Amino acid sequence: MHKPVAQPSVDAFLHSGGRRAGWLHRPDAIFFLIGLLWVSLILVSLSFAWQHVRNTSFSLAVVEARASFAKDLVYRRWATMHGGVYVPVSDNTPPNPYLSGIPKRDVVTADGDRLTLVNPAYMTRQVHELGQESYGIKGHITSLTPLRPANAADAWETGALQSFTAGVKEVSSLEVVDGEHVVRFMRPMITESGCLKCHAEQGYRKGDIRGGISVSVPFTPYLEIEQRQKTFLAVSHALIGMVGMVVIWLSRQWLMRSHNSLRESEERLEELIESIGEGVILQDASERILLWNRTAAAIFGLGSEEVVGRPAVGRDWHTIHEDGTPFPPENHPSLHTLRTGEPCSGLVMGIVRAGQEATWIEVNTRPLFATGASTPYAVIISFSDVSKKKVAEHRLQQSERKYRLLFENLTVGFALHEMIYDRDGRPVDYRYIEVNPAFEQLTGTRAENLIGRTVSEVMPETEHYWIEAYGTVALTGTPMSYQNYSREVGRYFDVWAFSPDKGQFAVLCSDITERCKVEDALKTSEENYRTMFENVQDAVYSVTMDGRIVDISPSIREISKGQYHREELIGRSLFDFYADPTEHERFLADLQKDGSVAEYQITLKNRDGAIVICSVSAKIQRDSRGRPEKIIGNIRDISERVALEKQLLHAQKMESVGRLAGGVAHDFNNMLGVILGYTEMILDQVDEHQPLYPALREIEKAAQRSANLTGQLLAFARRQTVSPKVIDLIAAVCK
Repeated sequence: MHKPVAQPSVDAFLHSGGRRAGWLHRPDAIFFLIGLLWVSLILVSLSFAWQHVRNTSFSLAVVEARASFAKDLVYRRWATMHGGVYVPVSDNTPPNPYLSGIPKRDVVTADGDRLTLVNPAYMTRQVHELGQESYGIKGHITSLTPLRPANAADAWETGALQSFTAGVKEVSSLEVVDGEHVVRFMRPMITESGCLKCHAEQGYRKGDIRGGISVSVPFTPYLEIEQRQKTFLAVSHALIGMVGMVVIWLSRQWLMRSHNSLRESEERLEELIESIGEGVILQDASERILLWNRTAAAIFGLGSEEVVGRPAVGRDWHTIHEDGTPFPPENHPSLHTLRTGEPCSGLVMGIVRAGQEATWIEVNTRPLFATGASTPYAVIISFSDVSKKKVAEHRLQQSERKYRLLFENLTVGFALHEMIYDRDGRPVDYRYIEVNPAFEQLTGTRAENLIGRTVSEVMPETEHYWIEAYGTVALTGTPMSYQNYSREVGRYFDVWAFSPDKGQFAVLCSDITERCKVEDALKTSEENYRTMFENVQDAVYSVTMDGRIVDISPSIREISKGQYHREELIGRSLFDFYADPTEHERFLADLQKDGSVAEYQITLKNRDGAIVICSVSAKIQRDSRGRPEKIIGNIRDISERVALEKQLLHAQKMESVGRLAGGVAHDFNNMLGVILGYTEMILDQVDEHQPLYPALREIEKAAQRSANLTGQLLAFARRQTVSPKVIDLIAAVCK
């Protein structure tokens, strides 16, 4: 025996689509790159996450600064609206020297108390001092042309004020002040009518930018939160990275095992090709022979070392057709497949060598395509020596005259076949030897398209079971009869098979298509109904007109939560399971009125008394005379749907109540604001020793309690943040 030459290169050639495998055989390099890419992705993700945390921390600090600015602007606007406020003169609040030109800057009350006017800027400055002392948030009123030198802008504020003149609405940034990180925020102050009382002499007009309020928010608390988030992100990304690396390592192990399995599979494939009972040749697009197995060497009498790597042409033999005419080399099956990409199957040709008889082979070719290619890069040629079969066919042709008269005059289809066996004597195919005109008519195939061809060629979808069954008849001579359906011709046949000679079998067949179609249609209808009946989720039922259950699908077990089974319900009255005894009477009345109902809601009860809300669709089935015979329909459990609809309705009602409460509370709160405001103004003008003062206090307390109540209503309507606190219940009740 000869061993194929350069076999490893053939394996690589096959598995790489005609090209060298290259990097596909370096899995370590591939997984190194994958691991590197994975680590890079983790680092990039961590970097983006850290940056997002920093941006979020800065944004939250800016939001806090913006809220502080808004608060300053609101009470400044309030003070401006009232032209400032008068407060007692003290060491902390001396008369403002910058308001000396304003009449009535200082007044004395009827009781002799000295009061001084506090303008919005003065008030804001004092509030900023309290805010910085209490919360660490620093506020500063500033301007490029301040009246008060202490209000002069620093470098950062100067830049912000200059940007306001260019149309910028606000400025914020993270700065380091006195060694601490702070978020600085600033917005301009627009001159309003009330501002001109103090600033008209500076040349400001309504709508001018006369300065701004800067807010400095300590960033250290945000940095601490940011550091904790960054630590969490680093740990989580590290864990994800390690999990990914473990997955990559496990994938590498799996790929290595697959790679080894592939190599073992290639070795087994090589052994299989060498041991197969047919000749196998692999030929590339340039017509070079790459593979030549032992069987090919035995059939052609040439070892692999004589042909592998060399062109297939130029040999000392020539080929012929079955009729003896020359078989041109350019029409050989392998070259035809390489040229067109079409496989060849069952082509028989003779190999004639000088001084020797022809060797007949049956050739099959299969093209090999690279991914996306339209032309093959190689062709696999398999062939078997059919010289002995050719001799047998010749003998059969001599004996066919004996059967000619019988074949042509039979009224039933008759076909004679020859079994084809493998080297182990197992039937693998059979060939048509002869068919009579009745067989041609039954199958719709002419004899010239059948005789000499195998069933795998004529009817490739033939199941191997029939080949084995006919092989048993041909080997043992035991006849058999059966009914069979031919997919190729779409007909049913009643067949009797027998063996007229060893290795052969004949069949007598008659067309029973119409009878079988009726039987199959009835069987299919019954099976479809039974499948639907047993697997439908709704409970399909059939009851007599008086409610006795004739049949019900197994799905009733799910609808009844496992409390009833199909078997125990058959024969019982369906109306016994209604929760309302009169409900089935209404159901029957509606059903008899229209002949059918759809999505009819009923209430059933389980064995344990639990209620199941169901939807029923049913109709009355009538006999041939039109009389009501029984009721058929289906039951569907809609308990969950009904419960969800009730929840939705309740939620909509609660939403309406909340909106109403919120609207009332909002309007009531506005009126309470007026009451509280005027009460506070009167209290400021009434001495606490006067008889009216306690009554005013009671009005203020009552209004405040009402405001608290409206706050609760607004919280219920979700228009105000809920701020729960601990109270003394006894003291609250006493009040």
